[in-house]
Amino acid sequence: MSDKLNIAELAISEQVIDQQVENLKNGPKELNLKRPCTVGDGISALSDAELNRLVDGYEGMINGKTICRFTPASGAATRMFKHLYEGDHNSGLLKEFLDRIQGFAFYEALNITDHDSAEQIVNKVLGSEGLNYGNLPKAMIDFHKYPNEVRKSIDEQLVEGVAYAKSNNLVDFHFTISEEHKEIVQEHLNKVLSKYEEKLETKINISYSTQLKSTDTVALDVDNKLVYQENGDLLLRPGGHGSLIHNLNQMDADVIYVKNIDNIVREEKQPEIIKYKKALGAKLIELQTTVFKYLNELETQEVLSDRLSEMADFIREELNVDVSANQEEIFQKLNRPIRVCGMVKNEGKAGGGPFWVDDSVQIVESAQMNLDKPEVLAMLENATHFNPVDLVCGIKDYKGHKFNLADFIDPETFFVASKSYMGKEIKVLEHPGLWNGAMANWNTVFVEVPVSTFHPVKTVNDLLAEAHQA
Repeated sequence: MSDKLNIAELAISEQVIDQQVENLKNGPKELNLKRPCTVGDGISALSDAELNRLVDGYEGMINGKTICRFTPASGAATRMFKHLYEGDHNSGLLKEFLDRIQGFAFYEALNITDHDSAEQIVNKVLGSEGLNYGNLPKAMIDFHKYPNEVRKSIDEQLVEGVAYAKSNNLVDFHFTISEEHKEIVQEHLNKVLSKYEEKLETKINISYSTQLKSTDTVALDVDNKLVYQENGDLLLRPGGHGSLIHNLNQMDADVIYVKNIDNIVREEKQPEIIKYKKALGAKLIELQTTVFKYLNELETQEVLSDRLSEMADFIREELNVDVSANQEEIFQKLNRPIRVCGMVKNEGKAGGGPFWVDDSVQIVESAQMNLDKPEVLAMLENATHFNPVDLVCGIKDYKGHKFNLADFIDPETFFVASKSYMGKEIKVLEHPGLWNGAMANWNTVFVEVPVSTFHPVKTVNDLLAEAHQA
């Protein structure tokens, strides 16, 4: 390493820093994209009969299993309110926000008077003298108003999660939160937990984790030199949501649902979402049952060629992985973590989603694609589905032991982004995305789910949509 550092107090080693510098200089590998996944070619569509069969069988399947709801909730709400900060630069969104402000769940808490200017109203929303939403995580924003209460997004996550993650009258929730917001989130949930346990007639266990400092990353300037802070310390930044694979690795459950904190609707609009969550969970358990049966056979005996062919067909048709009818290779392909992922129709929105990469299916972000290549651009434009982050994960093997999820990351699928620091352009490194390269070597199954199950709140104005209104 050309820069001499005092790394004794850093959470990352000199070897890791050297590797990160090389990654930033050289960039990620180019993915070998084959084609977008479509229904019948990498994505399965459930018939009504199949959907109902999975949903009806779900409760029996989860009996005796441990289930956890894993929600990345460390994101700040700043982006939700970007157009309020920008004002005139985003006048359309700002005007909608002000014109329809009574439609927000937090309206009454603002105590707006007839004399308040637009600037004063915005300050009441964002400023520390008001609701302080400019400094809070998305988890702590009031999302939905009911006759007798206002629910923050994290409250609504509890209500939805209990409906399908309850086993033996117990639900485990895990939220990843930032260190700066840890206290306020924990205080809030401690205050409301008994109310929701009584309402939902369920014991709710909540655990938390923060992004590990050992997953922080360095930055380089335009001359490919390490960037330092004003006080002389090395600049280290959080390594993106891909860092959370290490938080997920600490979980100990048979079935883990992963869903973003801002993708949540009002309680009365949740039944269809819950139905598809149960279907995805049941699909995972059914697949695991077959996988575990095959693995036990493969481990204990020499399997006949006809049976090996059957297993290889299962891997190709159900797990979307190309494999030969070889006992050792089949064992290796089956003995991996498995995830079932809901996929939503694009409806004209091109972006990251399900693609065939090499000999298997992956979730690929547009930032991972070389859009200078006409054939890659055509693939993106012809993609039929996108990724709503609707995952059900199995992280244990056929003997009930936890996989080490770090073993299944593709480390070459990191992201390099341009940012500014102290007025200068810098290159920053983000680890392979949680549902992208961090899970690249999992067995992956894509199932089509309706767009009605996807209602993210990317800007605060999204809360004016029907899914969030009484």
